[in-house]
Amino acid sequence: MSEERISLHSISEEPLLDRKINGKSWIVKMTIEDYLKITSTTTNAYQRNIQNLSFYKKLIKDLLDDTVMPPISVVYPSTVDFNEGLDTKNKFIILDGLQRTNSIQECIKLLKSNSSQGKIQTLEEFYEKKIYVEIWDNLDTKYILYKMVVLNTGQKKMDYEHQLDILSESLERILYEADIKFITRKEEIENRNTENHYRLSSITAALVSFLSGKPTPGKKNAAEYLFDQFNLNIEENDDDALSLISDDTTYSYLTWVLKDLKEMIDDKYGEDRNPLKKYDVFLSSLLGGMGYAHSKDPEKFEKKIKQFVELFNEEDPLRLSVFETAYNSFKTGIGQKRRRFIYETFKRFFVMESSVRLEWGEVLDELI
Repeated sequence: MSEERISLHSISEEPLLDRKINGKSWIVKMTIEDYLKITSTTTNAYQRNIQNLSFYKKLIKDLLDDTVMPPISVVYPSTVDFNEGLDTKNKFIILDGLQRTNSIQECIKLLKSNSSQGKIQTLEEFYEKKIYVEIWDNLDTKYILYKMVVLNTGQKKMDYEHQLDILSESLERILYEADIKFITRKEEIENRNTENHYRLSSITAALVSFLSGKPTPGKKNAAEYLFDQFNLNIEENDDDALSLISDDTTYSYLTWVLKDLKEMIDDKYGEDRNPLKKYDVFLSSLLGGMGYAHSKDPEKFEKKIKQFVELFNEEDPLRLSVFETAYNSFKTGIGQKRRRFIYETFKRFFVMESSVRLEWGEVLDELI
């Protein structure tokens, strides 16, 4: 089967150079028919979940009235060659324009059912309609994510959970290797099976807590922290710019909590009472306390980890009933107080040599 190639008509003779990411882009004109031949929305893992079409009713109506859309921004996963054209086997990765692309496809459905109320009445005329497309030449994954998330392209702002999912791509490899089950925001929206899965955004927020030495008060704060880290790595031309950290030890503590500690708690208390899964603030607060202690004295922290594991030889190592009573006692400022309550308890245990158990009651008395 011979390859199909699409001709390009550039608006400018020279591409624009983005020196931040050392990338080149062209603004071209393409027919809608050619654009759809080389575009796939189902394989575009980076873009957010497709929004309800009711949000784009005006755009659909305008397209059928032959309006001119702002350029759709895409990455061509090979070298752009204006003489040879684009190979349709190399599908565009949509940076900014998934919803507009979906609106184009909805227009086609309306035309096929003879339901267009606009100036364009035939499918043939719509296919020949020209649109502007901004094509980036063969960007690496880290720069695709930088363009999409850090610069916050897109018509509608992504929610912070999905932003965290995108920026935590490098973390996924670690989780797969450790056989830790997780689910992304996109998969959750698609009603994938979430039983015994952590939210990827929660894991990433917990990692941010470890790095900063304090619990992140929300997904927004975690996303902004990662944006800053990611931006610095880009500016330093780091070949592994998506790595949230360079120290494998930090990843080992995270996976230890998510897998080994979880299994230890499950064995003692059962899955239904495991606070790592039962309380969303528990994971980030625990990792925040661990991160604080590790930053102060790594060697001492390692000894306290071993001491913590030895507690599981006891009948109630977490003093879980004491924790649950205290956790449920807050009546105002609940989220902030619960987060600090858990964080301060674990920080105290991992920092103070004299602390030999989780002192839930003592910390609660200090917070009241």
